[in-house]
Amino acid sequence: SFSDFCAQHRGRDLFRMKSARRSPPPIYVNVYTLSGRSLDVELEPGSSVAGLKHVIAHEWVIPALFQQLVRGAELVQDTEKVSCGCYLLVVSLDGACDDPENGTSERRIAALHALVGLGSRSAAIDWVFGCFEDEDEDVRNAAVQTLAQLTERGDRKIVNALVSRLEHGRWFVRKAALSALCQLSDRGDPDAIRATCGRLEDRLSDVRRAAVQALSNLAVPGDSNVVVAVSAVLEDGLSDVRRAAVQTLCNITLRGDKAALDAVKARFQHVRWPVRQAAVQAMSKIAEPGDRQSICAVYARLEDRCLDVRRTAVRAVAEMAVRGDSHAVSMICACFADKVPCLREASVPALAQIAEKGNRTAVKAVCSLFSDESWMVRLAAVRTLPEIAEKGDESAVTSACTCLEDDLRHVRRAALQTLSLISERGHEVAVTSTLARVMDDSAKIRRAALWTLAKISNTNDQRVVAAVCECLEDRHPDVRATAVQLLAQFADEGRCPLRPTCFFQSFSRSAARSSLIKASESSRLSFSAATFFFRCPFEALSGVRLLICRWSPPTVSCFALGGQKR
Repeated sequence: SFSDFCAQHRGRDLFRMKSARRSPPPIYVNVYTLSGRSLDVELEPGSSVAGLKHVIAHEWVIPALFQQLVRGAELVQDTEKVSCGCYLLVVSLDGACDDPENGTSERRIAALHALVGLGSRSAAIDWVFGCFEDEDEDVRNAAVQTLAQLTERGDRKIVNALVSRLEHGRWFVRKAALSALCQLSDRGDPDAIRATCGRLEDRLSDVRRAAVQALSNLAVPGDSNVVVAVSAVLEDGLSDVRRAAVQTLCNITLRGDKAALDAVKARFQHVRWPVRQAAVQAMSKIAEPGDRQSICAVYARLEDRCLDVRRTAVRAVAEMAVRGDSHAVSMICACFADKVPCLREASVPALAQIAEKGNRTAVKAVCSLFSDESWMVRLAAVRTLPEIAEKGDESAVTSACTCLEDDLRHVRRAALQTLSLISERGHEVAVTSTLARVMDDSAKIRRAALWTLAKISNTNDQRVVAAVCECLEDRHPDVRATAVQLLAQFADEGRCPLRPTCFFQSFSRSAARSSLIKASESSRLSFSAATFFFRCPFEALSGVRLLICRWSPPTVSCFALGGQKR
């Protein structure tokens, strides 16, 4: 009844009121520091000390990781419950790694990131410097980044502290100090540069490499003393250090600097081939483009007894020469007679880098490699020809056609791609040679030949149409699919691909039907093709006729429907 309903709800309301009276009151806490700061905090009942620390971090911007709260004379832990009263806040940096629980690398890295919120306090900076000695590389890297955020660039006190640590007994401390020094020292600081150059002969390769890389940010471009010091590192025993030296020389050397060029050139005759190779690489990056004297000096390294040095010299000549330099073109072309195949192969792209398009000397030299005994050289030459020969170059097209008979499938396929780029439409030799590849043993070659024919043949060349139609019966499905696509394309171009009715025999019937559907979907179906479709007696084409009615232009559809039984 209604009275019972009211009594029931009245009882619920009374229960809620009593429960509200029994709920514990909030906790009121006062946090103070020895400097006199005070903060009143209201917390929910049951809150932990960790929650109180988060409130303090939000109000006073002090990371919770560095907070220690004292109640009375006892240090409270994060897991303890907060009670009403006063808490003394002490900011401590040692707890982040002295406590066994916080002593992991992850906790120390988190502490370093949190230090940024404290600002540049001397105690914080001292603690960061202490992390330079940590055995974990991630901790040391985090310490370097934290120090860069806590201090200003060029701070004399910090720079001096870093310089003093370059003499530390542990190698990873020296490396961390170098990483920080290149971020915090002003460019051109003589003390920082002098100390860093002293580490170029460190007994540890990681320290030497860090020193070389640091000089990129410390030295002023054109500083001859630093250039000489870094050039000497080209003789280092490890390739990583030598590569770093080459990159640093590029950053601190002005193009064409004579002192740098002389220092690098002096290493061309070094007894160890890696040093000669590094010197050649450095020369290509610091010499002025087109500097004939430097180019000749590098070209002389093509007589080096080490193949790696010769190969590097070929690439260096291409980098140093300006495009169209006939002297450099002749130098590279002369490398095509080298006895080592990999050097001839490296010379081909180098020639394309400096030869102007249509250069007869370059085109003739590349075409001469089509009969090379090494398939790698032939392949490189065929692929490079489009970069050198102009479109329609008769001799280049004829030479490329000879590669269609190559024993290696990859060379034949590359020759087809080259023909599609350099041959004019209707070139008889190119079209005839490509038609022969439609019967190649490789399905990939047959597909490539079909696409090449579509690009280089005339629209009225019925030989190409017939070849594509024959591929509808190819044994490979990818070739048949390519033929379908090309038939649709031919119909769109106005070619009539449907002269013989034998296209619809055996398994090719499905492919033929697909090509007709694709042709009808183009909306620009040729008039003669549409007429043929409608007059074709095969039941398999009924779907095609319907599609033509739906998608073809009205004039074609109406005319083609003329005389047909509805």
